[in-house]
Amino acid sequence: MAMIPASLLKLGACAGEKILALLRGLICGDGEDGMALRREQARLNAAEIEGAPQSRLRLWRSFLGWVLSAAFAWEMLRPVILWCAPGADLPPSMLRDVTAMLSGLLGLGG
Repeated sequence: MAMIPASLLKLGACAGEKILALLRGLICGDGEDGMALRREQARLNAAEIEGAPQSRLRLWRSFLGWVLSAAFAWEMLRPVILWCAPGADLPPSMLRDVTAMLSGLLGLGG
């Protein structure tokens, strides 16, 4: 088994630390660029909140998301219910409609 000289191990550790520091700076946004980016994002967040309508009006999208998610969950349980109780009287499937509306709400529609 070949031995690696201590000087090469030290170089490798220094290079690894530099790479980690660089990645940490890129991810966390350390330095002046990162602080400017954080300030700009905070300014945009404040402007977005100021221009938002009253809370009752802006909750329609989350309400619709919950309703469509519940309908999608029902459509996923429907085959299981029909398998367990073949004679169950269930409303007709609306999977195509529910998925179309849910994907449109999520911005995945074509």
